[in-house]
Amino acid sequence: MSGYHFKTLGIEETAGCVTVTIDRSEHNNSINILLLNEINLLFDNVELNPDVRLVILKGNNQVFCTGMDFDEVVKIDHNNRDEVEKYASSYFSLLERFTRTCKIIVSIIDGKATAGGIGFVAASDYAIATERASFSLSETLFGLLPACVIPFLIRRTGFQKAYLMTLTTQNINAEKAYSSGLIDELTNTPDESVRLFLLRVNRIKAETVVDLKEYFKRMWIINEQVKKDAVNQITELLCKHDNMEKIKAFVEKGQFPWE
Repeated sequence: MSGYHFKTLGIEETAGCVTVTIDRSEHNNSINILLLNEINLLFDNVELNPDVRLVILKGNNQVFCTGMDFDEVVKIDHNNRDEVEKYASSYFSLLERFTRTCKIIVSIIDGKATAGGIGFVAASDYAIATERASFSLSETLFGLLPACVIPFLIRRTGFQKAYLMTLTTQNINAEKAYSSGLIDELTNTPDESVRLFLLRVNRIKAETVVDLKEYFKRMWIINEQVKKDAVNQITELLCKHDNMEKIKAFVEKGQFPWE
């Protein structure tokens, strides 16, 4: 990836791995359009490099990812449905890419993962968390739904766990996330876990990884109709005046919806 200067990501290349660090501390490592575009650009490049087997995704400053960048969302013209829809569609498409790329996606959560950040975890091939990691879906507090996250979260944890996580907005710790299947490994030495994981998957050809992902995708419901439903749902909710007022109050005044 030499020659590229990313504004939202830190990139580190080691043997067999590219580590991608979400680097938007001033925005709590939230997701904006530029971040989505830059992760896609990264994949465009690493997918051409046969020496890279793992793409490791993590966040800086003990924040993995906090989902949708509300600062950017409030600037969108919500009378322009196409603009809102583009945002949601870009996010869903990136999660899909996680599930079909020839690279194996490993998420390391060492801190807070909320809202759309849960989607990155759920769509990963392998998710590792430290004891200080925490997870929550907060969308319903703002009148929204984690519509794009849910298909991937159900695939990972099952229906009821995903449903309750959405309904209660409850913050869960790393141990509970591990028992629910949201994460695959709980450890305070994630780098060592990645090393051992790489030793195992290095024995598998990249073409076999693609075959594996494609086969498992056919076993699950994530298809064009599911994508359309998810994108339409979040677009409708983001275009509602009451919901946008809640988001604006949070951005401008730090006021929570229930206050």
